[in-house]
Amino acid sequence: MKAQVYLNVPYEQKDEAKALGARWDKEVKKWYFDGPIKDIPKFGKWILSQERDSIIIAYENICLIEGKRKCYKCGKETRVVGFGIWEHSILQEDNGKYFIEDPDDYPEQEDEIHLAWTDDESKIPPLILKYITKHYNVKTGYSKIAGKSFANHCDHCDSIQGNYYLFQEDSPLSTQTHVEKELIDRMSELKIYNIYTDSALILDWDMGYCSNDWAYIQYCKGAFQDIILSEIDEELFTSYAEMYRIV
Repeated sequence: MKAQVYLNVPYEQKDEAKALGARWDKEVKKWYFDGPIKDIPKFGKWILSQERDSIIIAYENICLIEGKRKCYKCGKETRVVGFGIWEHSILQEDNGKYFIEDPDDYPEQEDEIHLAWTDDESKIPPLILKYITKHYNVKTGYSKIAGKSFANHCDHCDSIQGNYYLFQEDSPLSTQTHVEKELIDRMSELKIYNIYTDSALILDWDMGYCSNDWAYIQYCKGAFQDIILSEIDEELFTSYAEMYRIV
């Protein structure tokens, strides 16, 4: 499997990146690698920040997963949304060495979606952030428990719903349950929307893994609708330049 990954290469390291096979994008004004996923670790230091030892690299598309829950404050049913990660790799660093797993070695990824989220809106690609804040009541707010965080808010009373519940067994978006009927009922209430991108997305998000993650595709009756984010040519696949508001 191949992928296009944009890199954060300092000017003084450009020759090193070029020698490894990186190319210069004149429009975006960034270096990028376009080749086999197994070769991505060669560029690891220009993908992972010094503060991180692992990061998600999502290929081709991610999802928005929409469900409903009862607001803890007003008691009314409100929409909540999370992200879904489809085919992906985790780039990892250990003592200066970088490792990655190729999705081709895990064909089951094609049939699984993994729930993800971030409480920091600056970690969401700008065009995706624009879309979700326009269509859902998600924004940065404050709670006594979590402090400042990017989170779902009630459609009715605007109370922050928090993020902790998203990955718990009683989350309307989660596949975590041992009861088959509950799993089927929960998944059948969801709506899932695909967002496609020309290049891989580097995502510093929290992501959960569950043995039931195949159920999103198996039981979601609202699956799957495509979202066209492009505001320039209305293409299904959004370019890196537009995704990050460079054009």
